Amino acid sequence: MASDENVTSPAIYVSLLDQFVEAGIYDKEDNPDFAGDPLYAYLMSMMRDPWLRGRVLKDSVQSAVFYNITLDFIFQQLKMYQYQFARNQSIQNKIKEAHEWELNKRQDGWRALMQEVEERNPGFTSYYGQKFQKEENLSDDILWQHFLDDWKEMEMRQVMRQCRDETAERSSSVARQTRISMQEVEEYVKRNQISEEEFLQAWSAMSGIWNSTLFERLRKIIQVQKRYPVLNQIANKMGRIASEESHHQMAVSSGKVYQMTHASKSDVSGVTVGNDLNSMLPLEVAQASDERLSDLFLYKYASHRLQTFSYRSEIYKPIHHLVTQPAKRKGPMIVCLDTSGSMIGEPEKISNSLLLRLLEIADRQRRDLYLLSFSVSVYPIDVKKERARLFDYFKKSASGDTNARSMMIKMFELLHHHADYMSSDVLWISDFKIPLVEQALLDEMRESRRNGTFFYGLQIGMNARQDWDAYFDEKYELKLLTR
Repeated sequence: MASDENVTSPAIYVSLLDQFVEAGIYDKEDNPDFAGDPLYAYLMSMMRDPWLRGRVLKDSVQSAVFYNITLDFIFQQLKMYQYQFARNQSIQNKIKEAHEWELNKRQDGWRALMQEVEERNPGFTSYYGQKFQKEENLSDDILWQHFLDDWKEMEMRQVMRQCRDETAERSSSVARQTRISMQEVEEYVKRNQISEEEFLQAWSAMSGIWNSTLFERLRKIIQVQKRYPVLNQIANKMGRIASEESHHQMAVSSGKVYQMTHASKSDVSGVTVGNDLNSMLPLEVAQASDERLSDLFLYKYASHRLQTFSYRSEIYKPIHHLVTQPAKRKGPMIVCLDTSGSMIGEPEKISNSLLLRLLEIADRQRRDLYLLSFSVSVYPIDVKKERARLFDYFKKSASGDTNARSMMIKMFELLHHHADYMSSDVLWISDFKIPLVEQALLDEMRESRRNGTFFYGLQIGMNARQDWDAYFDEKYELKLLTR
């Protein structure tokens, strides 16, 4: 199992999941680096299951069901790990304080300390208890250090054991529920002739829990997109979705991208593994550029396990070369949604429908999505991590006045949270009957655009203020349809 410093980080587990879902790559033999790790063991057991693997790799609906349920399980378990480590923090603080004890403090306090340790770890203190009975040993700094180090290791082993046991206990029920959900979804989609696009949008908002009643409620929201095709144009813009024939671009550092220039796709026969940097999948280029995944990239390169394209031709191989050009990595999507009283009714439905489309794109592109709903106050939601709160938002009706100032302050807090966030795509959805804010905030908006943030606006309805237009890269106008 990973060390306590890294055990609560989802990056390595999510990367394993991504590799499997996107290219069918998984460890056919256990990786010794994950020895004793129950999350890794669970992932491999699922990926090695022929029944499950066949469905996930051949059907995008089944793949999405598996991915979201598994991702939710990963985050739940890591949250449990964080809780267990937090509970143990007071013990770690005591150990740290005991390192600083002078001789007189050791003489006065060692018995009480031993009793406390013994209550938590029966039998552990017998050796050190005998040693410290002799007063001269209390002045032995090396012996005292060994005692505290052994105590710390014992406590950490207990925490890790508890985490392993809880994950192992839950794994079987999650595996069973995954298979049941995949079967139920497959039957429901076929029986009701649901399109793949509709399913993926609704499923993205369902937190990995299949419920046909909830699905139909979400489906009604999604169908609003058919009445307003511009919503898909805006969603594609936010997702930076290009045509199928366009070149792939993936950022590798602030201000640069690798652009993969390729020949005809007809020679590509599939995906394999190796360490040919000229044939890497865009996913691997993205991992190379991510500080959190750079160690994983180097490990895969050294062990010839990078995902690469394979070709039908063995003599002629299309030349792939990487060139750099100015660009920015995709940051999160940030949706600033006006929920004032003037947005009640059809504007609400339009906004919610577009939000579901953006969530599906964010899931597919492995990007974060933040919702800042604003009227008089601002209510931020990290949508991918707090999907349950999204349903609470859907239940509320628009009300109150409009104040963009508080929303913009929160928006800039997000943009400055991480260097990559300056490459965000920001969308304002409003009727744009919003008074302009002070010049300092407008200047910061312009500065963010210069630094790589894209700002888009969706104006719902006519008779909006036009003085906001200059601050957006592109602003769409949507005329409400009469029934």
